[in-house]
Amino acid sequence: MDGEAIRTLLGVGAESLPGIARLAYEDGEFVLREGEPCDGVYLLERGAVVVERGRREETGPPLILHSATPDAAEPVFFGEMAHFLGGGRTASVRVSGRTVVLKLPAEAIRQAFHRAPALAEKLFRRLARLLRETTDQLESAQRLFQAAPERLAVRQPTVLYEAGSPAGTLYQILMGQVVLTSPDGARRAVEGGDEPESFLNFDAYLSGGTNRSRAEAAAGALLLAYGPDSRLAVVRRFPEAVVALWTSTLSSLR
Repeated sequence: MDGEAIRTLLGVGAESLPGIARLAYEDGEFVLREGEPCDGVYLLERGAVVVERGRREETGPPLILHSATPDAAEPVFFGEMAHFLGGGRTASVRVSGRTVVLKLPAEAIRQAFHRAPALAEKLFRRLARLLRETTDQLESAQRLFQAAPERLAVRQPTVLYEAGSPAGTLYQILMGQVVLTSPDGARRAVEGGDEPESFLNFDAYLSGGTNRSRAEAAAGALLLAYGPDSRLAVVRRFPEAVVALWTSTLSSLR
């Protein structure tokens, strides 16, 4: 929305709203900074803004959350989260190119909502969309970091997989014994312990390859089974096991 459309949305006499200000910024200047106290909500009239957060480290570039330019159909707000939720600014906003914004302090927002209910509807619709996007992102992150393995209690000798079969499931021994039989008939018993020893087919599972041996769990064994969708979560959950696998693989290539 351009300036005229925004003033129309705010209602007749928008300039009379208490404390409203039209502010111009040059390229790279900050409209607000992360951690500052909230002093109102902003509407983008012309130009572009970049929303960013500082990294925990003192050095390094900031984390870019998103950028925005004026929308022909919808007003572009920023700074609304701190206004409605309280507390300091959750991110910094700097401009890209010459940019003009309208600043609405708290009383101006209340009067604008009273004069123009459509403005309140648009802002709350945006907040609802942000909440939904945040929820989706949290769910995606949770799926990446949660392995959610299946627990298997073996009551009688059970074949877990055959040599040459796709390694779609990773098995980890918690208790008991599993016998591995290679294609040439050599047998080796594996018991639970510190990873990577407690994983049966770690390398084949991570690479999406095939199992190199036949695995049969003895009665009384207790295992965890990680499905194919848990590969990234397994890497994040067991970084030491991944490093040990890589080290072993590199050593065998020398």
